[in-house]
Amino acid sequence: MRLFWRETSRSLKALLIGLGAALIAAPFVAVLEDIGRNELGPPKAITSPIQSPQKSSPTPVLAHVRVNYDPDSGWIIPGEGRNVDGLPKTAEEANSWNQEDWKKWVQAHNGVASSAANAVSVTVSGRSANAVVLRELTISIHERKPPLAGTLVKRGGAGGIHPRRFYIRLDRRPPDAELIIAKPGGDPGDDQTVNFPYQVSESEVEEFALYPITEACLCAWSATLHWDADMGGNQRIAGQSQIDDNGRPFLATPTSNATGLVRIPWLSD
Repeated sequence: MRLFWRETSRSLKALLIGLGAALIAAPFVAVLEDIGRNELGPPKAITSPIQSPQKSSPTPVLAHVRVNYDPDSGWIIPGEGRNVDGLPKTAEEANSWNQEDWKKWVQAHNGVASSAANAVSVTVSGRSANAVVLRELTISIHERKPPLAGTLVKRGGAGGIHPRRFYIRLDRRPPDAELIIAKPGGDPGDDQTVNFPYQVSESEVEEFALYPITEACLCAWSATLHWDADMGGNQRIAGQSQIDDNGRPFLATPTSNATGLVRIPWLSD
């Protein structure tokens, strides 16, 4: 029996010594493995011919966004008709108002652009002589609500025809942008679709008018312009430019829930 316990004790001591040695050696083995990996270096990634721009560097695209405040098609002003105070009382006064005057009045009355009215203008150019190809315009819906009830405020007559127009179809799922252009010398309603891509540079500029169209909702929306740019040296990068109202979505509503109409007096052109 004494011999059995002596042998057992020896085996236990050998086991404990072995475990201790393994625990001590493990960190050194990990260090040696790391050294080996560093010497070999990480595997080289195969870079795509079109890369994403670095966050620290400016994008090669300049997109200037402007919301037009044009009374031709008008706005829905929530509430009863008595909430439309402060409008020009004469045609001469109405003609003297500029975009900033209309903007202040509409914002003070919480007005929302009626469907197919008050285009969002987007002017796109490049930062250099290198070409930038505009690939696509995609639309995002941030919120859908029932059409806004209130008073439609507009001037009489029709507005001008933009040479390039995007109809932003907010009721489609998913929503999309349909570029419409009037045929030269043709009827304004005689339209044809023109597809991407477009090319811009420092000297080549494109300007688009985005007309939100909805019959179903008070819609909050924005757009994203997708592009890729020639950076020289056979290098191209891909990126996006966000189109919104200074970080907020644009708003549009149909006139189906309008409870009244106020026409702005206007001089003939």
